[in-house]
Amino acid sequence: MGHGGLQKRMLSGRQFSIFLLIAVCFLIVFFLDTWAGVKSIRYGYEIVSAEDKARKLTDIHKKLTIEYSRLISPVRLAPKAKMEFGLVTPGPSQIIVVP
Repeated sequence: MGHGGLQKRMLSGRQFSIFLLIAVCFLIVFFLDTWAGVKSIRYGYEIVSAEDKARKLTDIHKKLTIEYSRLISPVRLAPKAKMEFGLVTPGPSQIIVVP
């Protein structure tokens, strides 16, 4: 067996450069795809977390709105105004209508 068979199987410098370029491109695409997948998963977790936080804040807002309505209710304020500040409902002669 001579060296002729060995030389046919070996790549020339130009072919090796092309092969190396293709391999590097493949690796770059592979790493970019993996990085994009990881980022996608991370953003998915962030979205779920933000949605959960928004849901909790909405619940807190509803509870605070109900609490606010209860606190400013005339039914609650009238007895408090009488006991703490000595206020009473004005009589008809004390009411002045401003035109």
